[in-house]
This record gives sequence, C-alpha cells and structure tokens, in this order.
Amino acid sequence: MKQRFRLPLNLQLFGEGDPADTDTQDTPPKKVELTPEQQAAVDALIKDRLSRQKKKFDDEKTAAQAEAERKEREKNEEYKALYESAQAELDRARSEAKTAALNATKTQLLVEAGYSAEQLARVSKYVVGEDEEAIKASIDEVIADMPPKSGGIDPNLNNGGRPPVKTYDPKAAVKERLDRLKQSGKR
Repeated sequence: MKQRFRLPLNLQLFGEGDPADTDTQDTPPKKVELTPEQQAAVDALIKDRLSRQKKKFDDEKTAAQAEAERKEREKNEEYKALYESAQAELDRARSEAKTAALNATKTQLLVEAGYSAEQLARVSKYVVGEDEEAIKASIDEVIADMPPKSGGIDPNLNNGGRPPVKTYDPKAAVKERLDRLKQSGKR
C-alpha cells in the first residue's frame, strides 16, 4: 500500500539556491568614479571627521590625566595630613615623657636634699630647669630660701641621750649563775 502525505511538500524550497538568483550574486558592485572636485570634497570631509575624532580623543585623554593628577594630589594631601597629625601626636608624647622625667628628677633630688613628702608639694613648684644641672642649681637656691625641716628630736626623756645605768643586784646574779650550771648539767 502506498502512503500518501496529507500535505504536499515543495522540495525545491529546501534546495541550495534559486538558479535564477545566481547571476545577481556573481556580478561585482559598480565602481563609482568621482570627479577631482568631488574627490577633494570627500577627502576634506574625511580629514575634518578625523581631526574632530582626534581632538575628542585628545580632550578625553587630557581630562583623564587631569582627573588622575587631582586624585593623586588629594591622596597626597590626605597622607600629608595623616603624617602631620602623627608628628604632632609624637611631639606631644615626647614632651609629656620629657616633662615626666624632669618631674621625677625634681622629686628625687628634693628627697635627697631632705624634704619630706608634705614639703615636696609646696617646694617643687619653685624648682625649675630643663636638665639635671639646672634643676640642681634651682634646688640649691630653694634650700637657701626654704631649708628642709628636719624630723626634730623627740622631747621624751632619754631620747638620744645616754643609756640607763644598770644597777647590780647580787641575788639576781647568783640565781642566774645557778641556772646556767643546772642547764650545763654540772649540778
């Protein structure tokens, strides 16, 4: 039995090409001949267009370079500001350390000079100097004006005086000797 297709197919549609179209594809395009005036006008148009494109490219390149330089300057200014703030912080820390060292030297020299803790608070404000020699000279002047108060002597009897005289008790002496003999085992 022979099968019949319900839809008829035109197989020519799926072929490689239309034999009628072959002559239009093979013909090269026509070459247009321009007069010298026309050629000069076309050349001027092309030259004008190229110069505008080059100018546009140069402007964009200049703008990009200016923007990069501006960003670099801003970056450098930020770094400069950070550097200056770090330098200021370092200078402040150094001055604080120097001040603390000078105060420690003042206190040590005043204690060595004989001032008490109470006197240090009152006297230390009169001691000035930027190094140990200047501080020593200032302390000498302060000592001349306000000598350190010594601890003083206790007014109680026998404070710093002669030791008390021992009285001899013969009974106590005999008893002490007897105790030593008993401990040694001789009696």
